[in-house]
Amino acid sequence: MGVPIIIDDYITGGFTANTSLAHYCRDNGLLLHIHRAMHGFIDRQKNHGVLPVASGGIHVQHMPSPTEIFGDDSDYNLV
Repeated sequence: MGVPIIIDDYITGGFTANTSLAHYCRDNGLLLHIHRAMHGFIDRQKNHGVLPVASGGIHVQHMPSPTEIFGDDSDYNLV
């Protein structure tokens, strides 16, 4: 894409920081990817390890057309 990509975690960043970061990226032509990976820490169970999140993303094998375009090293996150 030719632009820097900033990745931030929504839970650890917080609403205000993420909003400010989104405005900064928009104003400066940067791509912002905010995810919620902190659930791995929050959802940790003593007996189970980490509980999976069903809406955490789509694997490339679920979307064959974009995989043909972008390759196997792709990650699709849908909200």
